Amino acid sequence: MSNDPTELPKPGSWCTVQIKRNLLGASGGALVPPVSDRNDTCVTGRLVRATEKWVVLAIPDQNEATAEFWVPMDTVLLLEIRR
Repeated sequence: MSNDPTELPKPGSWCTVQIKRNLLGASGGALVPPVSDRNDTCVTGRLVRATEKWVVLAIPDQNEATAEFWVPMDTVLLLEIRR
């Protein structure tokens, strides 16, 4: 594991993407912590790739199909990577 903050996470990692609260309309009176399990503030899945512009997650559904979620990097508050 590198200590370089500019290094992007490796594909295959389990990843939770926390979305910037102001972009979700949650920047008003309700306080939401930076790390939250609320389904309305984050997306969790297997990291397909991360670039300077996108974070792409593979998220399986109940029917064992997998959807890809493309999250614009400029909407990301933080990435939680489980190795």
